[in-house]
Amino acid sequence: LNQLISNILGIRFDKEGLIIDPVLPPEMDGLRFTFNCFGQYITFVYRISGNGDSGLEISRNGKTLNGKPLSNPYRRGGILIDKELLLEEAGDVHIDIR
Repeated sequence: LNQLISNILGIRFDKEGLIIDPVLPPEMDGLRFTFNCFGQYITFVYRISGNGDSGLEISRNGKTLNGKPLSNPYRRGGILIDKELLLEEAGDVHIDIR
């Protein structure tokens, strides 16, 4: 299960925050996954159809989150979201991944 979460859905923890680096086919567009991150449940919604090679866009509850882009020589890279930025709102958190 950990391999699926970290390598396919691309949800990994780093000392600085959360890495989001999915490897999903366009057919998985709309996939929803709820996971406990840093003691708070977060629902990740993958909106991946038609993204091409542009960088990931991450938003929390409709607000864009600026993170540190991660490079990958073979495909579009992921993004590192600072832990404090990710968790600054209490309550239900929905992360949209585009």
